[in-house]
Amino acid sequence: KYGDAFRFILARGATSAAIGTDQLGARRAAEGDEVGPYPYFCCEIGGGMETSYHRRIDMMPMDVGSAALVKIGSGNNLQGYYMYHGGTNPNGKLSTLQESQRTQYWNDVPVKSYDFQAPLGEFGQIRPHYHWLRRMHLFLHDWGATLATQSARLPVITPADSHDTATLRWSARTDGQSGFVFINNYQRLQPMPAREGLQFRLRLKEGDLTFPEQPFTVPADSVFCWPFHLDLGGATLIYVTAQPVCRVKEGKTAYVVFAQTAGLPAEFVFDSHGITVESATGQVMKAEGRIAVRQVKPGTGAALRLHTANGIINLVLLDEAQSLACWKGALEGRDRLFLTRAGLTLDHNTLSLCASDPADLTVGIFPPPAELTGDSGRISESNDGLFRRYTITPSPVDALTATLEMVRAAGPPRKIATGSQGVAEAPSDEDFGQAGVWRIKLPESVPPDRDLLLRIRYVGDVARLYLGETFLTDNFYNGQPFEIGLKRYAPDIYRKELRLEILPLRKDAPFYMPQSAWPDFGDAQSALHIAGVEVVDRHTVRLDAR
Repeated sequence: KYGDAFRFILARGATSAAIGTDQLGARRAAEGDEVGPYPYFCCEIGGGMETSYHRRIDMMPMDVGSAALVKIGSGNNLQGYYMYHGGTNPNGKLSTLQESQRTQYWNDVPVKSYDFQAPLGEFGQIRPHYHWLRRMHLFLHDWGATLATQSARLPVITPADSHDTATLRWSARTDGQSGFVFINNYQRLQPMPAREGLQFRLRLKEGDLTFPEQPFTVPADSVFCWPFHLDLGGATLIYVTAQPVCRVKEGKTAYVVFAQTAGLPAEFVFDSHGITVESATGQVMKAEGRIAVRQVKPGTGAALRLHTANGIINLVLLDEAQSLACWKGALEGRDRLFLTRAGLTLDHNTLSLCASDPADLTVGIFPPPAELTGDSGRISESNDGLFRRYTITPSPVDALTATLEMVRAAGPPRKIATGSQGVAEAPSDEDFGQAGVWRIKLPESVPPDRDLLLRIRYVGDVARLYLGETFLTDNFYNGQPFEIGLKRYAPDIYRKELRLEILPLRKDAPFYMPQSAWPDFGDAQSALHIAGVEVVDRHTVRLDAR
């Protein structure tokens, strides 16, 4: 239902009658004056979705990104996620802790793996939707206090239901003077068309505001928010057709970062009182107390430079890819901006980058530290707009490979039973007596702190991985690779036998799976094969600022 997320706004309510009904029985959703005095918190926004045996969805990044932004546009003031970081069920004293129909749950999930397709995976994998959420969290960090005092307002015309793809889904959060417009033109598994010839008209305390000045087209399958009457600390931004990301200060100079809305030229319109545009990458026009800057070019430099009574304001417009690589955090006790596709962590004076592709071990920093050193490889420096870019060439390491040896061919596919909830039931331990079995041989003498992923590409029903007789983790096939972090189980995983067991996938299996995941069975009634096994390095470099 992630694509239907805007139904929360369409229902004009912020409570659900479905939560806790297994313990509390049937409930009534409060609405209207009953909920008005209370803050709107959302505790379990889907950061992903666990693959269940009978419903094996494959989450797309925007499934999560759109649902999260819609909650903010609906009036939510607390973004809680389930799950944000996937995990592995521990060994229980009396049970496996698995949720299953046999334990009175609604469906069966894997015994060990609770990866949840979360923004951060079971073994720390960074997924694309992590960056969509992280960019939104930067916005909430810097404008959340303002946003929290603004209530959600709906347009006069709203979609009839979740199947209405002709009506734009949007809202405004406002205090009657300033605020943000939220646009959701994305729905899971339902292509959403571009919306042409649109403008927003808001009825505010001091009169109506219509923007942008010229009608525009909302891109297909897009999600974004635009501010209006935004105080930049000396300049009032009447509106901008770009999304605010974050801001930092360097002395009396402020830097405000925006993300270009994909496919749309950015237009910044200011109240002309008390400001001067010193430079701009777009066309500057002045009329009727406004300064409009159109066709602003994205990049890593200052797209606009304003002089105000409070000092200088530089506006940075990043394109969509750059904005998803934008980070903000403290290094040497001061806030800085970072541009990197790698995973970034900061600890006082230390900066760490982590990436599977060594080419991603590069970071732009603004303002740059006086000196950045490290012992993880050679560092080269260059200028990148406002940023100082540091590119690390790590010390070379030997590529590692894994070999696969078949131990036993699979028996006939099992008959899939229907469980207590009326859906397909996951296999039992006994069913794996008919599984295909392979022995995986990993390289020897691997340092235990080397961060490696074992990636298994296969077609089958359910896979399990054992280290000796210890059950490590499992996977319900949904078309995506089965990944296991080796560092967690080192050094034993390099010394003991690693065994992979996979059940064949039935052609008539009674469950949902993306069409792209189903193999070509031909004349066969089942399928089971391994396309490849690889060992993936996750390179980490640490740099010290001085």
